[in-house]
Amino acid sequence: MPAEEKTMKSIMWQGAMVETEAESVAAFLEERKIDAATAVVEWNGDVFAPGDDLSGVALSDGGTLSVFKIVAGG
Repeated sequence: MPAEEKTMKSIMWQGAMVETEAESVAAFLEERKIDAATAVVEWNGDVFAPGDDLSGVALSDGGTLSVFKIVAGG
């Protein structure tokens, strides 16, 4: 059986169109070296808290993904 081919997807990432082979939001963030445990993630209007399991959140062509870091200070 041949290896499964990955499909390229175009998504809006932080306001710019990018292409990725990532199948999930978690895989995309890992690809970009972003620690999901310390970020608020918004995927197509759904907001995920730092540390949420994003491995089951599928990326789809044409979606919008934004990542926000919370910084505390005095």
